[in-house]
Amino acid sequence: MWTNFFLLFLLTLSPLALFSFMPKGNQKLFKLVLSFSGSYLFSLTLLHILPEIYTSATNPLLVGIFILIGFFLQLILSFFAQGVEHGHLHHTHNQDHRLPLSIVLSISLHAFLEGNMLIHPFHQHEMSDNTNLMVGLVLHKIPEAFALLSILYGYHTNRIYALGIFVIYALLSPLGMMTGNYAFLMEWLTPTTMGYVFALIAGNFMHISTIIFFESSPRHELQTASTLAKILGAICAVAFELSVF
Repeated sequence: MWTNFFLLFLLTLSPLALFSFMPKGNQKLFKLVLSFSGSYLFSLTLLHILPEIYTSATNPLLVGIFILIGFFLQLILSFFAQGVEHGHLHHTHNQDHRLPLSIVLSISLHAFLEGNMLIHPFHQHEMSDNTNLMVGLVLHKIPEAFALLSILYGYHTNRIYALGIFVIYALLSPLGMMTGNYAFLMEWLTPTTMGYVFALIAGNFMHISTIIFFESSPRHELQTASTLAKILGAICAVAFELSVF
């Protein structure tokens, strides 16, 4: 578990290095990575998360309700987070350098919730079964973190303050994983309750991945490359899922 904690934390921090090397105005590579990650997350949700939730569900209708709640909760969070959670880059240069609290709170809640998706394989499955979820989450986190950095650097000329917020953000998903695991070990969460939590997060993922998946570019050449990246993302998710069974 500690391996996953530090791996998720460090990989979420990786955009700090990437951000310095991406030329301003050239976002083609970023958009392709975003298309791939969105397709991978979408496929992972359909192939792994939803079947697993429904297989163990005692009340499938209630599971569906929680998926819908998660979907619309993310819709609300997206409004306040200005699209950061699905990788929308911002190049804002705000005069008063004050980052809106709504962005910080909504992206923080989103990051904490999605970390909980990694807790159940430690109790119900083999460790290899956790790998695909970890890959999918990391592929989602990197564009999300990149987009958050673009906002932080736009609102704050004080890089130390901006980096402090970013490091706290990078810790939230690992902390969500640890908190959920602790709650399960202390029996504060039953397997049934955890199933509803995972359904909520699955709805969350469905919103994010479909937004990315169906976004298109006005430039035909980029739209073609993006489509190929999405197909590749789906193929990789299927191949990875088959490899763990």
